[in-house]
Amino acid sequence: MLLIGCMNTDIPESITSIGEKAFMSCQGLSVIGVPESVREIGNYAFENCTNLRELTLSEGLQAIRWGAFWNCGLTTVIVPASVREIEPGAFWMSKLATLTSLIEEPFEVNKICNLDACQTALYVPVGSIEKYRVTPDWSQFPEIQEIGTNKVGAVSFVSDNYSNTLIDLQGHRLSGQPQKGLYIQNGKKILK
Repeated sequence: MLLIGCMNTDIPESITSIGEKAFMSCQGLSVIGVPESVREIGNYAFENCTNLRELTLSEGLQAIRWGAFWNCGLTTVIVPASVREIEPGAFWMSKLATLTSLIEEPFEVNKICNLDACQTALYVPVGSIEKYRVTPDWSQFPEIQEIGTNKVGAVSFVSDNYSNTLIDLQGHRLSGQPQKGLYIQNGKKILK
């Protein structure tokens, strides 16, 4: 378990859990990658990381605990398909504009973000939009739309600094001119 981290922490593949408050109030943290070995992000693990702009999560993550990303700088979040539990307040007080869930079978969540105070758009896998519309608290999002795929291995949470970046269907950010195909940009599918 990773008990404490800082802005220069490189999480090793041997870590299976990011402990409670491990990165809490780490203002120098702006980018971090969480390896496939991590199954759980603990309570308030990244609370008050207001400069956190990019967080890469890999398939394999199963639980996001209470307030894990409370008051973070993230504006776009992508939840891997492997996640089976998101506890209350996971993204509370964040500045989320879009939340993309790659979970095909939504489970009940409770106040994962402050929906009454924001206009967070929810993007879900093709064919699961109706399931999200009837599953508490997912149904409370003001806008629910389908994305083009849910077969992303590693996905990135990207801030406004990267809002015009294209992401391919494998979850990689494109740096050059895209080939013809389907991409994600600003949480929406784009056909080039």
